[in-house]
Amino acid sequence: MKASDLYIRESISEPEGESSKKKPSGSLFSDSELNHKQKAMFYSELHLMLSAGIELANALEMQVRESKGKVKQILDGILIKLVNGSSFSESLGLVGSFTDYEFYSIKIGEETGMLTTVIEELKTHYENKIKQRRLIMSAISYPILVFVTSIGAVAFMLQVVVPMFENVFARFGNDLPALTKTIISLADLFENYFLLIVLICSSLIAIFWMNRKRSSVRSFLSRLLLALPFFGEVVRAAQLAKMCSAMKLLLRAKNPLVSSLSLVKNMIGFYPIEESLEQIVTDVTAGETLHKSMAKHPIYPRKMIALIEMSEEVNKLELIFEKISDQYNNEVSHKSAIAGNVLEPLMIIFVGSIVALILVAMYLPLFELNSTIG
Repeated sequence: MKASDLYIRESISEPEGESSKKKPSGSLFSDSELNHKQKAMFYSELHLMLSAGIELANALEMQVRESKGKVKQILDGILIKLVNGSSFSESLGLVGSFTDYEFYSIKIGEETGMLTTVIEELKTHYENKIKQRRLIMSAISYPILVFVTSIGAVAFMLQVVVPMFENVFARFGNDLPALTKTIISLADLFENYFLLIVLICSSLIAIFWMNRKRSSVRSFLSRLLLALPFFGEVVRAAQLAKMCSAMKLLLRAKNPLVSSLSLVKNMIGFYPIEESLEQIVTDVTAGETLHKSMAKHPIYPRKMIALIEMSEEVNKLELIFEKISDQYNNEVSHKSAIAGNVLEPLMIIFVGSIVALILVAMYLPLFELNSTIG
């Protein structure tokens, strides 16, 4: 049975013209967005079936039958819109569970006849994201558990044990040590103003979330990320890999350079690169070489610009973008592994230092009490 036969009733039930009225939103995010693991599985299965010669609608129908819950609902929506005449990229955009990068990548794949290749690229993209996230999570899971447990234990000691010593000291007419007083004052402050602190933090997060698409907010956040020691370089390498991968895909499909740069600007989703590409498109259109225009923007490393300059001389931009993309992906994986190995002991040292400080603050009254009794 074909997908068109299976979904004829659902296709008729959708009001005529509704699909054409809807447009993919700028960010294409919604509450029903799939997570990275689900997207990697989706693209992996779809790539396998398309490579085997199965038509797109039939491949999606098979995935709908084997899916459950939210994934089934989203894929079902994509298939219905596809059967109703929308393209695959339009269907993804109208469902609202996919990013700009996915939307434009698949749109390019449809227009250039390279959909299977694009699906494979997206599969690899999300598999790399999952791998990097697992490296980080494996490193911080144990320190976080230690930290949460320590906070509970310290809170109990500050609220129950330390006040007992305070009362004992008061009978002898002695004050608590300055360090102990400071710790108790901080604990009292946190206890008395806990709800206010939560409210302020929640409000700040809500304000940031509502304004997250503003250029000023995106610019500030990207600068903050890039300024982070070590992790800023990881973020930059990941975004440059994403950009180079998209450029490789577009140039391989024989898209003109200016058109490719314009499309990548819409796909990338990282403000410094978007901003730079807007100016680069203007410069290249006016006749300036790509590497000279890129050299004006600090987001691009000198090595990358030098490689692009050489590739322009021999007309091999597609090849060099592929090599740069692979290089940055390997760099991100390597640095993520290093971050995982370094972050765990650092967090343990940090948590241990806090616990040690509080323990010293609690034991100082004991030592002074012994001196007083003696």
